[in-house]
Amino acid sequence: MKLSRMIFSALSGVLALLLLATPLQADEKVKSRMVYCDKGQDPAEVLTQELGPQRLEMTLVGICPGFSVTRDDVRIEGDDEYGCPATDSIVEGTIRFDGVQRTEVACLTVTGPGIGIQAGQAASVMVTDSSISGNAEAGVFANSGASISLNGSQVMNNGGAGIEIYTNTSADIDNSQITGNGTNGDAGDLYLFLHSTATGQGNTIGTAYLRLDSGVLLDGPSIGPVVCEDTESSALINGAVPAGCTGF
Repeated sequence: MKLSRMIFSALSGVLALLLLATPLQADEKVKSRMVYCDKGQDPAEVLTQELGPQRLEMTLVGICPGFSVTRDDVRIEGDDEYGCPATDSIVEGTIRFDGVQRTEVACLTVTGPGIGIQAGQAASVMVTDSSISGNAEAGVFANSGASISLNGSQVMNNGGAGIEIYTNTSADIDNSQITGNGTNGDAGDLYLFLHSTATGQGNTIGTAYLRLDSGVLLDGPSIGPVVCEDTESSALINGAVPAGCTGF
């Protein structure tokens, strides 16, 4: 009987330790880092240093340079203390994603001399509550099988297309405003090329151009005009097929 009590006591102690350890282990699955660009810190250096398996959540403060994300499970966010997109969390340059998965940009303003957000090599990127505006080239550019998701964001007044997607690439756009883009040419607000698609609802989107077997299936208060530049491309806007396009 005494031995049984000793075994029971030992097992109870192990169980207690496991229960105590569980929250700590959960916390260790995420690394949170503040990056004060206004004090000279650089997001690229943090991304290089944080190479462990945990998800990285990086909050930017100040005006930051562009950088590349080369690892999975990364969230890059602005300081949301005063609402989103944050007015004191700005990236002046391109945020580039190549071949990475489960990545997110949230509550940021992205502006600068080139492309705002660029994704390729089957990368998966979510953009939430952000402003991608005032870039000299495309606001969002994705190609080579990438997947872009926008929710509650603004892509406005960029020199190139607002969202430009190429070559078997997809965009899911919800509750976002894509207007006033293409000021440097005729790329418009949404430009799809070569087997690319865009879907979503609740949007305000200006001119959309579709080429080479591309298609859009979109709902929202204001979308279009939609220009299908070949008979292979398809469009369905608020349940109707625009003139010159084919339906699905």
